[in-house]
Amino acid sequence: MKSKKEPSTLKSDILEELVIRYSHSEFIKSDPILFAHGYESERDIEIVSFISALFSYGNVQSIKSHISHLLATLGNSPYNYILNGNLNSTIRNIRKYRFQTSEDIYFFLRGLSSLLKKSQNGSLEEYFDKTLQSVTQKICFFQNFLAMEIVRISGKVNLSYGLKFLIGSAKPDASHKRYNMFLRWMVRKNFPDFGIYDSIAESELLFPLDVHILRMGKILDLTNRKSIDRKQCELITDGFKKINADDPLRFDFPLSRLGILKKCKGSYFPPLCEICDLKRICSIYRSKKI
Repeated sequence: MKSKKEPSTLKSDILEELVIRYSHSEFIKSDPILFAHGYESERDIEIVSFISALFSYGNVQSIKSHISHLLATLGNSPYNYILNGNLNSTIRNIRKYRFQTSEDIYFFLRGLSSLLKKSQNGSLEEYFDKTLQSVTQKICFFQNFLAMEIVRISGKVNLSYGLKFLIGSAKPDASHKRYNMFLRWMVRKNFPDFGIYDSIAESELLFPLDVHILRMGKILDLTNRKSIDRKQCELITDGFKKINADDPLRFDFPLSRLGILKKCKGSYFPPLCEICDLKRICSIYRSKKI
C-alpha cells in the first residue's frame, strides 16, 4: 500500500510538475516577456523588459499592439536608441496608449535615457538601491527617482496623470505588480527569466499580483483576503516560500498560464477541473467533490 504524502510535499510535487509543463518557449507567446526574448544583448533585454512591464495593463491585444509599435519606433536596439538616439524626432511616431499621451511616453523615454546616462554601468539596476531593506522600498525609491528626473527634464511642476500611472506613485502599501514582474524577469535565472541583476536575491522577490495569481492563492489555501496590495503580495509569497524558500516565484509563470490560457475559471467547471493539474490540491475541486 502506498503511503499518503504530506500535504506540503504533495503540493510541492504538483507545482514542480506544472513548472516542467510550462517551461517551453511556446508559452511565452501568452506573456509580455515575449518581447524581451527577441533580443540578445543584456542591455536591450533590460530596457525592453522595463518598457514591456510598465505598459502591461489593459487588454492583452492592446498591450501587444502598443509595445510592438513602440519597439519598432525605437529600432533594432531600443537601448542604444534611448541612450543615444534623437528622441525629439521620435515623438511624432509615438502612439498614445490609454492614459498616456504621446508626450507622456516621450518624457518617459527621456527620463529613462537620463537614468541610463547617469548610471555607472549603463543599467537601471543601481536605482533599485541595494542598501534598502525590502524590494518594495527599492521600487518606491526607483519610482521617486524616475519621477523627479522627468519633472526636471520636462520643466513641469507635476507629472501628468498618465505619467503618474505609468511610473507608479511610490506608495509603500501598493502591490507594484508591474515592477515586481519586471524584477522577476531581471533577477530569476531560470526559464523564462533572464537573471541579469545580481543585487537582489530570488528569495527577496514578491509575486506580481494580478487576478490570476490572487485566484491561485485562494485555490491553494494561501490567502482568504480580497485586496490586491503589498500585504497580499507578502502573504502569497510567504505561502510559496514554504514550498521553495530560495525561489518562491518559480511558480509564478506556470500558475499564471492557467488563468491566461483560460484553463481555470475559479469555480467548479467539470470539463476543465477534471483534467486540471492542480485538482488534488485545489480547494474549489475539493469542496465540489466531497
